[in-house]
Amino acid sequence: MDTVIVANNQFYSHYPKRIPKGTVNAEQVEIRLDNSWDGLTVFLHWRNLGTGTEIKVELVDPTERHKIPWEVLADLGELHMGLVGLDGKEVVKPTIWLVYGYVVNGVEPDVGDDPAIPTTSYLEQMVALQRQAAADAETARKAAEASGPYAEQAKQSAEDSILAASAAEKAKLDAVEVAREAVVAASAADQANQEAQKAAATLPIPTTSDVGKVLMVDENGMYRFCEMLDGGTIDDNSMQKTTTWSSRMVVDSLAPKFEISGMEVTCNPVPEYPLDVSVDIHPLQEGEGEPNVENVRPICGWENVKITHGDLEKSVELGRTVYGGILDASKGMLTVDWAKYVANGAENPGVGQKNDVTTRWFFSVPTPTLGNAGALDIVCSILKTLPTASVDEVGCICSGANLISIRLPNAEVPDAEAVKMWLQTYGPEFVYKTSATEIIQLTPMELLSSPGMNILSSNVGEVTVAGREDPNTVIQALKAKIGEIQEACLSSQSTLFARSFAQTYVSFSDDVALSIPDILPTWDELLERGEVIKCGVCLMHNGQCYRVVASDGVIPQEQQPPGGDGMSAVYRPIDGEHAGTLEDPIPWVYEMDCYYGKYYTYQGKTYLCRQNMNPCVWAPGTAGVWQWQMV
Repeated sequence: MDTVIVANNQFYSHYPKRIPKGTVNAEQVEIRLDNSWDGLTVFLHWRNLGTGTEIKVELVDPTERHKIPWEVLADLGELHMGLVGLDGKEVVKPTIWLVYGYVVNGVEPDVGDDPAIPTTSYLEQMVALQRQAAADAETARKAAEASGPYAEQAKQSAEDSILAASAAEKAKLDAVEVAREAVVAASAADQANQEAQKAAATLPIPTTSDVGKVLMVDENGMYRFCEMLDGGTIDDNSMQKTTTWSSRMVVDSLAPKFEISGMEVTCNPVPEYPLDVSVDIHPLQEGEGEPNVENVRPICGWENVKITHGDLEKSVELGRTVYGGILDASKGMLTVDWAKYVANGAENPGVGQKNDVTTRWFFSVPTPTLGNAGALDIVCSILKTLPTASVDEVGCICSGANLISIRLPNAEVPDAEAVKMWLQTYGPEFVYKTSATEIIQLTPMELLSSPGMNILSSNVGEVTVAGREDPNTVIQALKAKIGEIQEACLSSQSTLFARSFAQTYVSFSDDVALSIPDILPTWDELLERGEVIKCGVCLMHNGQCYRVVASDGVIPQEQQPPGGDGMSAVYRPIDGEHAGTLEDPIPWVYEMDCYYGKYYTYQGKTYLCRQNMNPCVWAPGTAGVWQWQMV
């Protein structure tokens, strides 16, 4: 953690540091403020010059450690820090920007290959331990034997000569050292042997039934052999050291559900995840235009349903002609709720509503019944569908339980016999939605999602697709939305800061002031605030930009607005958009500064200023004012 000391508006204790890209809530900084910041609301600003990202954090308690926002560490760039102190809404103490450090590339967690050599088996590990123990014991034995000659040499040297005592003593010391090394080696060999025996007693002895299993630690800390599948035994009911969830369980738990309907469905599901697909089957009427006896439009059913998934097309055989219903392809369940009827003249029409032009006739149809189907839940080969039964048009509707109504011209069908003859002659086909449904079990179809965008459609009607949405897609969409919100917040914060700053800033040039009318405070806002407006502050009133020119500033008064009589000594209008030439004259505003040799316009006329008037209280064209010359 770093410590940054801030005295007045300067940073005095810091060194640039390097922060790995992608660090989240790990980098902290302690801000120590001197007493010049007491009583102020302090905001800590972070800015990444590489990405342009800027985050503002309020220092509620400056004595606490503050985490660097992850947003400014998301990409490479130079990292700046700054402080702003506010007294209410007024900025009274900004700091200079501090080069806090640099966001640099760190370790990429997904880079690198897994180890190519697998871990040795339990039996191989036990053999290796035994071999190592034997080798350590042999080393100890040889070391012990090597100590003999040195000891014998020391004894012989002592007996031969007193003059060789020092040499003998040295040889003796060497022998003692070699003997000590031999004891240490022997102890290590014994320790290794004990560890091997302990391991052999702790670890289970593998049998032929343990082939293909993996040695794992269970919840009691004991070793045992477990089935190896995706890193452990699958158990979707619990999370343990010896078990793991299946990938399907992980997806069902973490990936959000989706369901989309349309003639063509576009989705981005988890790859290789089963998709639930159902199709709304609609009747198909051949031809074009309004059906009538001279424009017969036959009604066709469907023998099979084709489902297109990207470049693949799968077909479901229905086993019969179906005019309408719902096919749940994933379950293989077909719900039929449309039927067909062909009139042949054997019907017994009854009379319904009648007027001078047409008569509504109705007749019953065999099961399945129409029930209380809607007026438009019917299709006819030679009659158009009518919205109601009371209109004076030729057509047909569903009418009550088990009835079809047709409205025909009186001149063609004056009575029931004529209606029967009309039906026999033209043999109209009626396809209608039934009140009862028929369930047919077909073979279920497995549809697995493909990586990336999936597009599904059908040849018979609207498709409904349900599944699990790819979490990465959801995360990216959320990140984009969060980015938009953050950008909007930053923009809003920047605007508020700029407007707050403009209320007290006294050094805007005329051109700059005229270019930021939305940032400048309005006179009404300053009037409501009721505080002194400093000399040099620019403001807007009734669409005109003014600058306060009173040397001591002014406390705004409701009866003394900019542009009012006698207010030129306080509020001076600004114009910087016009050159003041004959081709680009300046629009005249009461009490503005007017200069010799410039041209001004007023009430549709152009005038030449013949004398400096600062401010000008005589409008161009005023009788007797020689300072204005109309051109």
